[in-house]
Amino acid sequence: MNVPYLDLAVKDEVERQKYLSLFDDFLQKGRMVGGDALTEYENSLKEYFNTNNIQLVASGTSALYLAGRVLDISSGDEVIIPSLSFYASANAYAELGASCVFADIKNDLTICPHSIEKLITNKTKAIVAVHFAGTACDMGSIMSLANKHNLKVIEDTSQAFGAKYNDQYLGTIGDIGCFSTNCMKLLGAMGDSGFITTKDQTLNSKLSPLIYNGMNEEKKCCKISINHRIDPLQCLVLKHRLRNINKVLLSREEIYLKYQKNLKGVDFVPKKNGDVHYTFTIFTKDRNKFQEYLITKGIETKIEHSPLISQLEIYKDSKNDSSNAETIIDQVINIPCHENMSSTQVQYVIDIINNYSEFQQ
Repeated sequence: MNVPYLDLAVKDEVERQKYLSLFDDFLQKGRMVGGDALTEYENSLKEYFNTNNIQLVASGTSALYLAGRVLDISSGDEVIIPSLSFYASANAYAELGASCVFADIKNDLTICPHSIEKLITNKTKAIVAVHFAGTACDMGSIMSLANKHNLKVIEDTSQAFGAKYNDQYLGTIGDIGCFSTNCMKLLGAMGDSGFITTKDQTLNSKLSPLIYNGMNEEKKCCKISINHRIDPLQCLVLKHRLRNINKVLLSREEIYLKYQKNLKGVDFVPKKNGDVHYTFTIFTKDRNKFQEYLITKGIETKIEHSPLISQLEIYKDSKNDSSNAETIIDQVINIPCHENMSSTQVQYVIDIINNYSEFQQ
């Protein structure tokens, strides 16, 4: 049996016909830029998050970069980022001239508040809280540190759409929330896209002209910027998929719980109430051997974001406190955990892993 890590094909005929109908309507209207598709999708997000402060952008990377712009992050500033994340979490601020400082992670793979505190200096401008793999950061401690030291908090919520911390949606707790909605994400388009949530209307208004070449509502260029505008075709897809997001999240949770109950002797990243299930991550002593074993059984896996950002040559001179991350990065591997898996595939993964020698008791 073959079990892909992620299956993006639209195989359900009813669903496929729905997309074809949406695309046909799009072609007939001929509105290839802007238009109702953007407005309707944006309004759907506003309703979901219960906020008016949302801006649609071309990608999660654009969201991170523009967050830095509206918070005036620039040369001479330091931004504290977890060592474990996708590289855009750092590159966006390095591109603005800031110095990236890399904090350690906890065993749940999110940024460690104690490490953050050790790295704060008088140059620190912001903390990037990456809700890695759908797990909420310790936002209580992070916001407390930010308030204590007068810092901004950027939530990188790319892998955690729909997750909550103390019943509040991630991405709405810090100053700015950055979301990726590319095809790999929980709410995923058929390409790249993203959006930004802001804490208040002031930041939202400041952000608006930066999205398309510095142009304001009167179509006058009032800021220096480039094009970060979302594709309306992706908005059609995302609006449709947003209606089903709770079904997607529930399906992944059910698979997670089945793994949790039936995998024997396996150490994995735990989840808490409010988290979502972007991945199912296993700790293993010999990752390469384990991965090769699963490949022979037709099970696709993924090793995310190795090496660490702090281990990249381009960041070799950056300050970092990453001892736990440096240990963990060689031990973690993701197994399939997505809504398009059949119950037979889930059980097959369980049986194959339970037969692996390291996990036999």
